[in-house]
Amino acid sequence: MGPVVSIVGTSGCGKTTLICKLLPLFAERGYRVAVIKHHDGDFAIDHEGKDTYRFAATGAPTVMISSPGKTAIVRRNAAEPSLDELIAAFAPDADLILTEGFKHADAPKIEVWRQGQPDETFVCCDDPTWLALVTDFPHHVDVPVLDLNWPEQVVDFIENRFLKSAKPRRVQLLVNGRRIPLNAYVTDMLTGVVRGAVSSLRGGEQPDRILLRIEEE
Repeated sequence: MGPVVSIVGTSGCGKTTLICKLLPLFAERGYRVAVIKHHDGDFAIDHEGKDTYRFAATGAPTVMISSPGKTAIVRRNAAEPSLDELIAAFAPDADLILTEGFKHADAPKIEVWRQGQPDETFVCCDDPTWLALVTDFPHHVDVPVLDLNWPEQVVDFIENRFLKSAKPRRVQLLVNGRRIPLNAYVTDMLTGVVRGAVSSLRGGEQPDRILLRIEEE
């Protein structure tokens, strides 16, 4: 799993616009970037009358639709998944995960502040995970200040901080939605045991990527 950087800020500050400018620049440099957006309320991506809408409306807790070009999943949650769970389930192969929102998550944050926005208070002013401020107005803060109108500068910052020296993780362990750090011994042990078991199964020969989920009531 790649590193996580949360793009945060008050409503209307330009978070989505910035992310949309960053994505093609990362793609040009060969990085696969996943984006996860947090929504405080309910949301709908399906429409009444569609088959998938009917499936959900008549009781299916999970509905999937797939085509050669893309796949969509709508799943009802008993409780909101953690950011780690979302990444493990849907973006395990991304080189970088950008999130919009998730300002309360324990992830490195880059705040966007645009001149003229109504709220002049920084969301991250007391947050130890605050990495940088992206703005179009000069500010004196204790983190690096990046130019909102120069997205290449933001990409350079993230690449130098997280991607050039990042080592790929071989094993990720989540227990009850919480990531558990693994030392080298446990990582090698789990890798050997799981790969050995999977390789012995028909269709599991020479696995490059394994996702194992164990749930107990």
